Amino acid sequence: MGGIIVRSLPAIIIFAVINAFYEELVYRASFLSVLESVVGQKHALAISTLYFGIGHYYGAPAGIIGIIMASFLGYILGKSMLETRGFFWAFLLHFLVDFYIYIFGCLNFVT
Repeated sequence: MGGIIVRSLPAIIIFAVINAFYEELVYRASFLSVLESVVGQKHALAISTLYFGIGHYYGAPAGIIGIIMASFLGYILGKSMLETRGFFWAFLLHFLVDFYIYIFGCLNFVT
């Protein structure tokens, strides 16, 4: 069972990096950088959080539970981006979450 993970590890890392980078740009950096000066930090964070959550309706897990879980993560990532005024910590945390999601997704193919 562990062999599939080892063989898939390069792809898992690449996909987790790409997904985390893309979603941090789309759901957080682009929103927070523009909205913060217009509606304030709290509202910008709320909008970004909800957008990220709704965007994961068909994620893993799907449905309302997926929205709630993704919104919780989105809040933490958005808060880290606002407090550090940077991209790195939000990206790193998002990468780690995606990394484990992809590992478990890979294990799902093992019979």
